[in-house]
Amino acid sequence: MVESGRPMTVPNILIVDDEQPIRTLLTRILESAAYSVFQAGNGADARQVLEEQDIALLLCDLLMPGESGVDLIRFVKAAYPDTGIVMVTAVDDQETARAILDVGVYGYIVKPFDKSQIIITVENAFRLRKLELRERSHREELEHTVRERTAELEEKNRQLRAREDELRDRAEELKEFNTRPGRRAERIQQCSSGPAQTA
Repeated sequence: MVESGRPMTVPNILIVDDEQPIRTLLTRILESAAYSVFQAGNGADARQVLEEQDIALLLCDLLMPGESGVDLIRFVKAAYPDTGIVMVTAVDDQETARAILDVGVYGYIVKPFDKSQIIITVENAFRLRKLELRERSHREELEHTVRERTAELEEKNRQLRAREDELRDRAEELKEFNTRPGRRAERIQQCSSGPAQTA
């Protein structure tokens, strides 16, 4: 059996495209694959949906009136780093593909598209998102461990410095005590008398 990249819980997908027929077609395809779908016709509406819903994947048109798809993607990557992104474009050439992937998306869909292309691209995007989230979680755990170890080391160093300061102070006190005039005379007398002689 082929392993699906789809999570056990139904993930939310947001479709952002200024063409209603495209949004309707994508919604029908994705809902038939048991995804929960939201729609937005522009960047402003997309931002509102992102604020109100937990969106796992964004399908975003590249060219839209007003805010472009690239601008929206940059916003989403900064504000919602856990949201995966797939671009939708009518332009199919290497330069466009390279520019899209350089933005940091998981893939792109070229119009006109078919159902299998949509499903495969979306499931691959969820696989990549799962790997990315797992890697990020692992990295955060490592960083947390490093911070804890660093804090422990700093505390031990602080305790060591405090102990060194304490020993230094005691050494100074002992030195001062041994060099007092009365103490010095007492030590000279002890040395000159020597041990008691026995017959």
